[in-house]
Amino acid sequence: MLCLLLILPIISVTSRSCNINDHSSSNAITDRIIELVTHGAFRGVTYNRLAALADTIGPRLCGNESLTKAIDWVQNAMINEGLDNVHIEEVQIPHWVRGEEHARLLQPRNTKLSMLGLGNSIGTGAKGIQASVLVVRSFDELNVRCEEARNKIVVFNPQCDWKTQPLSCYGSVVSYRFAGASRAAKCGALASLSRSAASRSIDSPHTGVMGYDPAYPKIPAGSLSVEHADMLDRFQQRNQSMEIFLYMEAQTLPDVIGYNLVAEVQGSTLPDETVLVSGHLDSWDVGQGAMDDGGGAMISWTVLSLLHALNIRAKRTIRCVLWSCEEFGGVGADQYFDAHESEVPKMSIVMESDLGVFHPQGLQFQGKPEAQQIIETISKQLTSINATQVVSGGGGEDIDPWVQHGVPGASLLNDNWDYFAYHHSKGDTMNVLNSTDVDLAAAVWAVYAFSIADLDNLLPRKNDGKSEKQNRIRAKLTDDNDPSSPYRAVEVLDQLQTQLEKKVHTLAVIPDLCLKRYADKETMGIREILDVEEEKQRNGEIYKKFILGEYKFTTYREACAHIDAIGRGLLSLDAKPGDKILIFSETRSEWLLTAFAAFQHGLTLVTLLPTLNEEAAKHAINESQVKIIITSQDLTSKLENISNHIKNVRHIIYFRALAKPQTAKIPKDKNNIHYIPLAKLEEQGKNAYIDDYILQQRPEKQDIAVIMYTSGSTGIPKGVSITHENIVAAMTGQKERALPVIDVDNDIYIAYLPLAHILELCCEILIFYMGIKCGYSSPQTLTDQSTAVKHGQKGDMQVLRPHLMTCVPTILDRIHKAVNEKINQTNFFKRQLFYLAYAIKVKRLESGLDSPYLNRLIFSHFNQSILGGRLKAMLCGGAVLAEDTQRFVQAALCATVFQGYGLTETCAAGTIADQFDITSGRTGYPLVSCEIRLVNWDEGQFKVTDKPNPRGEILIGGKVVAKEYFGEASKENVNFKEINGTSYFCTGDIGEIFPDGTIKIVDRKKDLIKLRGGEYVSLNKVETAINKSSIIDNCCVCASSSSEHTVALICPKSKEMASFTEKNFNEKDWQKLVDDEKFNDAILKEVQDACKKGGIEGFEVPKCIKVVTDAWTPETGLVTDALKLKRKAIEQKYKDDIEQLYEDEPKQGKSKSNKDDSKEKSDDGDKKNSKEESNNKNDSTGNPTEVDEGVVSNDDDNKKNQ
Repeated sequence: MLCLLLILPIISVTSRSCNINDHSSSNAITDRIIELVTHGAFRGVTYNRLAALADTIGPRLCGNESLTKAIDWVQNAMINEGLDNVHIEEVQIPHWVRGEEHARLLQPRNTKLSMLGLGNSIGTGAKGIQASVLVVRSFDELNVRCEEARNKIVVFNPQCDWKTQPLSCYGSVVSYRFAGASRAAKCGALASLSRSAASRSIDSPHTGVMGYDPAYPKIPAGSLSVEHADMLDRFQQRNQSMEIFLYMEAQTLPDVIGYNLVAEVQGSTLPDETVLVSGHLDSWDVGQGAMDDGGGAMISWTVLSLLHALNIRAKRTIRCVLWSCEEFGGVGADQYFDAHESEVPKMSIVMESDLGVFHPQGLQFQGKPEAQQIIETISKQLTSINATQVVSGGGGEDIDPWVQHGVPGASLLNDNWDYFAYHHSKGDTMNVLNSTDVDLAAAVWAVYAFSIADLDNLLPRKNDGKSEKQNRIRAKLTDDNDPSSPYRAVEVLDQLQTQLEKKVHTLAVIPDLCLKRYADKETMGIREILDVEEEKQRNGEIYKKFILGEYKFTTYREACAHIDAIGRGLLSLDAKPGDKILIFSETRSEWLLTAFAAFQHGLTLVTLLPTLNEEAAKHAINESQVKIIITSQDLTSKLENISNHIKNVRHIIYFRALAKPQTAKIPKDKNNIHYIPLAKLEEQGKNAYIDDYILQQRPEKQDIAVIMYTSGSTGIPKGVSITHENIVAAMTGQKERALPVIDVDNDIYIAYLPLAHILELCCEILIFYMGIKCGYSSPQTLTDQSTAVKHGQKGDMQVLRPHLMTCVPTILDRIHKAVNEKINQTNFFKRQLFYLAYAIKVKRLESGLDSPYLNRLIFSHFNQSILGGRLKAMLCGGAVLAEDTQRFVQAALCATVFQGYGLTETCAAGTIADQFDITSGRTGYPLVSCEIRLVNWDEGQFKVTDKPNPRGEILIGGKVVAKEYFGEASKENVNFKEINGTSYFCTGDIGEIFPDGTIKIVDRKKDLIKLRGGEYVSLNKVETAINKSSIIDNCCVCASSSSEHTVALICPKSKEMASFTEKNFNEKDWQKLVDDEKFNDAILKEVQDACKKGGIEGFEVPKCIKVVTDAWTPETGLVTDALKLKRKAIEQKYKDDIEQLYEDEPKQGKSKSNKDDSKEKSDDGDKKNSKEESNNKNDSTGNPTEVDEGVVSNDDDNKKNQ
């Protein structure tokens, strides 16, 4: 009888032969739909269906028999109605049972409390729980009063202004409902009660789902009415003792089989393309589930009923899905998506109504702007019922998986200001709805569904056109029949591009070109240091803290005037084309201006890293035989200390100190060395007479532009002779790869890496050439937490808010670890929300999809707080970025990562990923200015004929390859080769080239150490895994052919290690424990666990460790400026410790070692296979550094500086 009642209106419509088969006008059809629902045979049908469902079956809890009855009832009605393809799809759903429950206040008066248990909660046990009460208004308050919560019932009573921001309040209050029990349990509470997430209340508690953090005991959780939560709060404010008795029979039973219900009106011409309308049929077990979400389910059913009754078929199929178990996290919808994911390309839109069916106002829409314009056009058809609004939004628990895959999404926009007054409560009944509003909501839903289904094309997708670019072949062999032939980018298979433009043969012409093009445009920005204060640290050290001003920029006209004056000044000191001048300074605008002055007049620029020790500086200065040194006022003291040993130097020009220059030490002339401030040199240059012939001389492209001394990871730095042509070619390749994401007129670049690194030098010259603003910074002032930034002051990133930057992997690894640690310290709800959102975004990244709404809701905050809020792209070099860190930067920091690979010897050129590369762990494909060959490495068993992908040593060739090594290092010129007239550099790195032409660094020839048992250990791979530990800042793995095992030196993160030792050893001063056996065993376990997580083979895992107390910084000489290990320096400093580790090997972690030993005994064939498998699994091998022979490693001198 009930089914008959439901289909009578439809029968009456069809009996009047209301048939619109000719589709004469979309407007005519939508007008007829509106007319039928508001005044015709369908008036009241949707409301009556909903009332029959709510009254006859009632609430429909997930896993409960009532939900099954509702599904059966609707399915039978749909079949009797004659809808297409009516069926159910099986899903596995949770089965939580409420049981009997009640709560009573015993003191200060005896009264029943209005309480509902929360979904997923456990029960109290047969005896219930009787305990005193602690009321808190926030998690922060609970943290402060944690000790008071022990053995009590914790009541969360968060406050919020529901009238002005209901959605925001709901999200805030729900966090206590969801995570409150575990937070209370952490403090030893017996149960948790939370204030109802309700906008207003008549003593009606609101239920909802909660979750447990597995780290803490499960305790019962319930929800109190707003009135009773506030009453308990007032009792506490009056210092009145409270006691509550709580009884709950709640339990979670094994999962059961449930169903999603599906019906369709199939399309007339494009039946395999779909518009999906939906609502969830389940509800909570209180009230009737009328508003949430019986109404949404019924209007979605009515869409099909209307079209069927009118005998109308749109071009596409309109499908109605009524979901199961939305209230427990979209369980049914998730399983539906998993089963139907292949339909994503042909799904035009997914629509879900789950925020009430009150008076409709229009549609919330989520999709591409072009698609929204179409929706706005359709909305005009609803003018007669005043429901034409289209606003951003359109998400929903059940449709989100589709939206996350790029399908446009929509939800009903209605006047639901009172929704949260009834939501999840006994108040959710038919009485909160009225028939007219429900009819209008059904009309709106039907008009949009039909109109979108009847469009000529699917709604535009956000990822249109990206798929081809993501999956394209990027590089190919120049000879398909010869696997040893060069690989080139497909754009330059016939000829490499080696010039930025025809006019640019050398770096000398760039300033004049820029002056003509950008004379009055801003270029270089410097942040003024207003004052310096000294701040004493806890360890007694004194740090200088800067009071910083805003950035001030110079124009190109002003910059070029400085270049001209500096150039004339250098010539006035008798410098001639071909002479060498040396820059030994931090990264500053004056550095680049001086470099341009040198380039312009054919002077060779010798570069030294400012962190090099005096011995290394002395070596480079004497070897290059320079007479002129340019430095900063802060570094003059280092030069003064070696002035007796640098006999050729006659002039030292210095940039003024940035901080309090008036009080900085002014160097005095001595040892025939004349000190000149840069400003004085410029003034001297302006007034000097320089012969026009000398003034106009310019270098040739084959002339040496730079002799770049590397950071000296083997001790003595070595120079690389780089021509103008080399740098121009490298910049050409870098510009081609990065240009698509750059807005030349508006973007800002932040410069903070050493200009004495070839990558940063190329980037800053390119930025200047392209007319992009550049703000200067330093590691000491980069972020709010940088060492020289006074507390309360903003770091340079927050003030400049750049769009572009270069970086090295170690910096990003540290940011990754720091953010993860902060996330792990948040409450369970926030932590789970972040990781869920992160997992979704990573999955979307891997599918090549954007996540604008996740970014706006969650991840843009991290870009803002860490990178200034505008950073969109970073070029990463110096080593291969770990796969998980790369994904973190892309997902959590919302930045495009251009992963690159190159060396000083190739001007940082080799490969860079493009903006559409969705892989991780790879380094991109060859730049348009160079080519790459693979050559067999027989010892390591890597061959260009390997399957599935060719592997071998990487050779980089083309104009980007430097001329040669300089001076003493020239004995290593054997690594420069000529093949068929092209210059190549043998990198020593082992690469694997994938079918799309992208490259992955899988090993390094000299990074592999052969153990006594015959196994090869990749030192950098093991170190990368160990450095993932939250308490480890850096490490150096040591291996020897005379031992069967590796050992490691561990440099801890001081703050995190102090927390670790305080927690585990009751000692915050961890340095006191470095010789303690139990402490070292604990750190060894941490190391071995990190190795296990990183997929490190058993024979590679260190069996002994030594925790060092010294910081490993560029200033200590143990790491480079790119924070790569200086293995020789480490070996020298810790020689005795390393030897002792091998002597102590059987003692430390003995049981663990013995267990591993048993696994490592295998025949040579197994070892060979293990080696090959290890290479295939290694996704994050960084560019290794060089070391001496012995127990640390045996590496050559080919270091990466990109």
